[in-house]
Amino acid sequence: MGEIDHSSKLGASDDRRVFERIDTQHPVKVLDGQGKAHSALALDISLTGLQMLCSSSTARQLLPESAMQGKLAGEELRIQMQLPLKDGRYSDVDARCRVVAARADEGDRFRIGLRYIWFENYTYDDLERFIDDWLH
Repeated sequence: MGEIDHSSKLGASDDRRVFERIDTQHPVKVLDGQGKAHSALALDISLTGLQMLCSSSTARQLLPESAMQGKLAGEELRIQMQLPLKDGRYSDVDARCRVVAARADEGDRFRIGLRYIWFENYTYDDLERFIDDWLH
């Protein structure tokens, strides 16, 4: 699967209106630049991206200090998820993402908004399968 074209006239906030988000709580493995895995939790998932929650210490390991303060400069992360289907099977998603939002949350937690930019091994099809399964 190649690069996803997000060059439409819609802004990031408009994507939420165009693509339905599924509220969820699924574990996410986030790989940093050195390939080290970190744990996070997907809070919502759509066909264009997801919002995840992690500890502030994990966010500091994944993002530069400027991004932690909301000054984003095209930071990218790789995520891997196993998303459950209603029939008991799983859809595997492996994607590179661009960080589009980052902010502190209650307690010692941090929210990170991600937009997919590339899917490994055609796993976009698995993402579509998960979304279709839970929306219908």
